[in-house]
Amino acid sequence: MNPPREREGRTRVAENLQLTLNLYPEDLPRVRTPRQHGELLHAGGQGTVAISQKAERRWKQSVYPVEVALALLDHYRGQDDVFLSTQRFRGRRRISELLSMGAMFADLDYYGRPELAGKEPCRVLDLALGTLSMAGVPAPSIAIGSGRGMYLVWLHSPIPRAALPRWRACQERLQAVLAPLGADPKSRDAARVLRVIGTRHRRAGVEVEALTTTRGARSFDELADAILPYTRAELHDLRVQKALRKAQKPLWTPPKEFTQASLWEARLSDLQALRELRWFGDPMPDFRDRWLFLAGAAMSWISPPEVLRRELHALAEEVGGWTPGHTDSKMHAIFRTAREHQEGKRVEWDGVKLSPRYKFRNQTILDWLEVTPEEERRLKTIISDEERRRRDRERDEKRRREAGAMTRERYEGRARDRRREALGLRDKGLSRTQIAAEMGVSLSTVKRALRKGGSSPSC
Repeated sequence: MNPPREREGRTRVAENLQLTLNLYPEDLPRVRTPRQHGELLHAGGQGTVAISQKAERRWKQSVYPVEVALALLDHYRGQDDVFLSTQRFRGRRRISELLSMGAMFADLDYYGRPELAGKEPCRVLDLALGTLSMAGVPAPSIAIGSGRGMYLVWLHSPIPRAALPRWRACQERLQAVLAPLGADPKSRDAARVLRVIGTRHRRAGVEVEALTTTRGARSFDELADAILPYTRAELHDLRVQKALRKAQKPLWTPPKEFTQASLWEARLSDLQALRELRWFGDPMPDFRDRWLFLAGAAMSWISPPEVLRRELHALAEEVGGWTPGHTDSKMHAIFRTAREHQEGKRVEWDGVKLSPRYKFRNQTILDWLEVTPEEERRLKTIISDEERRRRDRERDEKRRREAGAMTRERYEGRARDRRREALGLRDKGLSRTQIAAEMGVSLSTVKRALRKGGSSPSC
């Protein structure tokens, strides 16, 4: 006889699987063509998307504006090994060029699992949905049979690259939950391409097809709160509690979205903005090595190591014309520390164990690149203490004005009017006490007004 806990677990799985039967009713839309697949991911989006195809062991890729790509997709219907980028970019399909994201995904290579190999895709889908349900993770918007495996896709509201750290945390959580079903740990970066519905998997000899109807997109924040172990508000509370436990240091509450990954994503955006300001996006005649090293350090905080090398090779070729071998030589320290971090290695500093990846202070970055004050004013994160204080003063002044505070010019204007009024009343023969009563001010204010106004009422 099975133990009670085992019987209870099997009953719960059966109940979860029964619930999934109602998740994708047939009256919901079903994607059948490449264009419909493209519209599902990118309709209404800005920027560029990549269409890729394997042909005779070669990888061909073209990048198009969203509307052009959608118009071209149906030309690939029935063709072999066609892929589409899941996110949108400013140019090439690179994380450094990432513009916005609208979907999470998991690539289930279940054919590599002995206990799952040969099972019907619908049966594996039932297992995946049951696994997600028991982990408290929402069901995907659509499941796609890729020929030998399966893609699960969660559609969400568009988010900018600044949200990449939280998006990546969701991807890692999905991969961890679905790991028993063959979730590919390498298929979780934002520059990933997935097979297109209505095309063929050449080696398997079958068509890529939607296994379910399509559920609508959800708010990213709502979806992320459901996927991650802690919601954004709970993480904020944990950070505050951690700060409270620290010894004798003034309590500092970080912004809700603050992490090392979000900091370095913002710095990477500033480095790209500086590149546009100073070199107009062209290859750099100077500061190339320093800029690329700083960009590589930033990317090591927001890209997994298996993606970092590919991304840096592409960026170094674009910025400096470097070959992959030259990039490996120049960036070996970046690659090494990223790999050591993934392996769990930590370095100790001031009694605290930290990631071995490179960190830089803002001032160091400013000094390395010799950023001018004019350039600094165009940046958002890489700024000096002096620039930060200037911005704080501007914000405080704006806040006071919005709250109805008196400007310096208005204050001086009122003082002049008060002096004129006091002098006019004195010329009429009123005493200082009478002037104070008439004007509704103190006697000392009248004395000061008369002293500064002199004898002329026009002063």
